[in-house]
Amino acid sequence: LYKDANHDNVADAAEQVAQTTTDASGFYQFTGLLPGDYLIKEESQSGWTNVSPVQIDQDNLTSGQNLTDQDFVNFKFFSVSGTKYEDLTGNGKTADDIPWSHDPVTIYIDENDNHVFDPGVDLSTTTGAGGAWSIGGLTLADVGKSIYE
Repeated sequence: LYKDANHDNVADAAEQVAQTTTDASGFYQFTGLLPGDYLIKEESQSGWTNVSPVQIDQDNLTSGQNLTDQDFVNFKFFSVSGTKYEDLTGNGKTADDIPWSHDPVTIYIDENDNHVFDPGVDLSTTTGAGGAWSIGGLTLADVGKSIYE
């Protein structure tokens, strides 16, 4: 929490007056604040992305005023993973398939939906031992995109 003494809407290190940690449900509060202008700033966490602004400006907090619903919204990065198999019988059923043991295969998320792997554009990985693959660091923008080999 920063008291914006110079009213520039910038959380200057010298203006920090308090800090807190959320509880298990994400709730936080500051108490005993004097009237004035404040900035509430969220610390970025590894593996998460901000969906809402990371700073809330609260001008003219008055004596006895209670502010609620000063919320931050975050989204946890996610990954997709799988295994490439070789279909020995060509019947499309996995019961008789074996893990991929040939040259690595590129697996990619088609960022521009053109059904072609575009290096430098598409997120990608190659199959590892036994055909295993994983693509991490995905965000809301990646939900619903197609995965190809």
